[in-house]
Amino acid sequence: MLGEVLKKLPKTCEYVFCYKGERLRDIRTAFVNACRKASVNDFRFHDLRHCFVTKMRRKGVPDRVIMAITGHQTFECFKRYDTISLEDLKNAVVFEKPSTN
Repeated sequence: MLGEVLKKLPKTCEYVFCYKGERLRDIRTAFVNACRKASVNDFRFHDLRHCFVTKMRRKGVPDRVIMAITGHQTFECFKRYDTISLEDLKNAVVFEKPSTN
């Protein structure tokens, strides 16, 4: 499924990770350099997986769809990547003022 969607995207290079039409030889080096240039510290490439799962859930994408995209086979593994924040908890609870009729 996801592969079909990705195949329809315009290609600038025959490889998945490219820069200016050229293949990146080492994604780790490119990622580290990008973080350094952006002044981002203490962030690993693998952290993007956590960000993706959490942001997709917050957008309302069903868990099973996210799992299909990320390749998680079990819900237990999926849950390790889904971060629940205080804001998530606040958004889940709806407080209404009692009626004063």
